[in-house]
Amino acid sequence: MDGKPDNYIDFSVKYNDWVAIKRLSIDDKVTPEEVVYNLASIESSIDSKVYKFLGIDINSIDSLAKNLAKQSGSGYKGLPKLASLIDTKQVKDSLSKACKTQVVVPFAKSYLLDKSLKYMKLSADIELPTMLKAFPDLKARYKYKAPKSKILK
Repeated sequence: MDGKPDNYIDFSVKYNDWVAIKRLSIDDKVTPEEVVYNLASIESSIDSKVYKFLGIDINSIDSLAKNLAKQSGSGYKGLPKLASLIDTKQVKDSLSKACKTQVVVPFAKSYLLDKSLKYMKLSADIELPTMLKAFPDLKARYKYKAPKSKILK
């Protein structure tokens, strides 16, 4: 063994100007909630970058998502309306324009759906603020500061 504990999270990225490092040694004092929090943190970091790397204009899609969410309404009751709006020609054209190449349009659509859900106060992800609310003991260990543009409350 090379000195690492049996269980750990060791994630690092250096790509152009993006550097992300997340390390956690997992022993019997580390709770499953801490492990999940750290994995969700990695996901959050990745999500903010991967679409940009694919050449997708996320700012225009964020604006579109906000508009779609506004038209759909918040909560689960708005999902059928959102589904019908996402399949319109206007939205498909907007997604196409937001992509450097058409091969990444399905990824842009995925980003649009994710952001629209967040603007509707829904999420299919484990969100860091939700983790801190559900497990208040995590606050003492992790100094999470929500981004100013955080959609979910």
